[in-house]
Amino acid sequence: MIKNKQLFGLTIIFLISVLVFYSSISYSTPGSPNPTNLNASPDIYEDDDDFSTAKDIVINTIQNRSISSADDIDFAKFVLDTFANVEIETNGTYGDTRLWLYTEIETQLFSDDDNGRNLCSQIIADHLPPGLYYIKVDEFGNDEEIVNYTLSLTVTDVGDFFEPDDCSSPAVLTPNLAIRRSIYPVADIDYFDFTIIEESNITLTTSGPSGDTEMWVYTECGNPASEIAYDDDGNPPGFSQIILNNSAPGTYYVLVNDYQDNSEILDYTLYLDISNNSTQNDITSPTISGIDTVPSNPISPEDITIVAQITDISGISEAYLYYSINSGPLNQTRMLYAVYNMYFASIGPIDVGDYVTYYFTATDASLNFNLAVKDNGGLNYSFIVAPTDGLDIYEKDNSLSRSSILLLNSTQVRKINPIGDKDFASFHLNEEQLVEVVIDGIIGDSYIVLYDENFTEIIADDNSGTGEFSRLEIELESGDYTVVVSANGNDHIIPSYTLTLMAYDIPIVSEFTYEWSLSLLPLFVIIIYKKKKK
Repeated sequence: MIKNKQLFGLTIIFLISVLVFYSSISYSTPGSPNPTNLNASPDIYEDDDDFSTAKDIVINTIQNRSISSADDIDFAKFVLDTFANVEIETNGTYGDTRLWLYTEIETQLFSDDDNGRNLCSQIIADHLPPGLYYIKVDEFGNDEEIVNYTLSLTVTDVGDFFEPDDCSSPAVLTPNLAIRRSIYPVADIDYFDFTIIEESNITLTTSGPSGDTEMWVYTECGNPASEIAYDDDGNPPGFSQIILNNSAPGTYYVLVNDYQDNSEILDYTLYLDISNNSTQNDITSPTISGIDTVPSNPISPEDITIVAQITDISGISEAYLYYSINSGPLNQTRMLYAVYNMYFASIGPIDVGDYVTYYFTATDASLNFNLAVKDNGGLNYSFIVAPTDGLDIYEKDNSLSRSSILLLNSTQVRKINPIGDKDFASFHLNEEQLVEVVIDGIIGDSYIVLYDENFTEIIADDNSGTGEFSRLEIELESGDYTVVVSANGNDHIIPSYTLTLMAYDIPIVSEFTYEWSLSLLPLFVIIIYKKKKK
């Protein structure tokens, strides 16, 4: 009988301990999410909001930065000592960056929005010449902060744009236009050619910040027997100059290398001057042709590059692009020389649906400075920036590389349009949490798939939400995740739906209460033991 009473008492003690233990478990209340607050702080490079305050970025390094206010702009700068291939990239878990690259005189060379991972940016520029360059980064739309992102600069030294420039493909020299070149690597040689159509006076000059060039002129490329001129130090201290008066019409070949072929010359300039009665009295207008007259249409807002090929017997002194957006005022911008008589200029920002008209002008390098308008008749090129009616504001988000950012405890209004459209949205968890993803709408049948950071499918759902819409609920560890939403069957549009992501704390045990409840067990055992002795 006593044994039964003792067993009964121990059972009661055990049940009380279990009750105390479970009463100590802390739950987060459903419907009361624990949002992740994203408050950006200024990074160590501030102030760096314009060209004058741009901070140095070391070649082949990564900087940790932030867009600390919606309208914050980050500027960085770097110097190339030689021609190089350059890759500039932003990266981060959250945020939508835009990226620009400028020259030393603040002329825009490139811009990008979404060519990086997710909504980040990337610029790849090959054969950039030596000099100072500026990088600009901002947040797309200037309406969100970016807590942290990385800015990386990768540089690979290469030869200049014209390589390989042997006798099979010599670089073309344009009269009265200096071109920048390099002797790289050691023992590199540069071949050029040019043609004159009547008797002319020719002057060829190399120059640069440092180096020692040699220069030859041939009538047959690579044939030493056809040499007609040579110079080593005609342009002190170590550069070359050749003057050929009353030269006969024909094609001439120029060879430049480093004296004794034992050093690199990372940056030098070759200039060809041609003078004769024809160029002095040139009355022929430059020839201008638009290149890619309907350029790739940007997604708003974005700059776009216009290119023209412009040639003249006397060379080109200046070239300009005149353009109008939506029949607005006429804008003028100077065009920059690229290669092979190509000139370019960037215009913008351009919005989807804008109507753009433009034409070119150029002045030649003769004494008359003749002016030519496109086709010499004032006719304009034009194009319309392709409209994106029916697309939601998160497009282009049809692939993992263009996945948009989905913040915790937020709702986005989206569309599945056109038929076959898929919406990719990525989010990040700093800790293990209970995640609920809900698709809701009035018309449509959605399908959703959740993927991990390796884009391996975790779970999918069709109709667990309201009506024929979808819902997921799952405990996830910290890390990056992506949801892909589509119309079930990919055979219809969903004119409007909401994508909601909620994150809740997972139930955890309070260690203090747990230890306290366990500490009661010895006390109960002592009490039972004393009762047993009595």
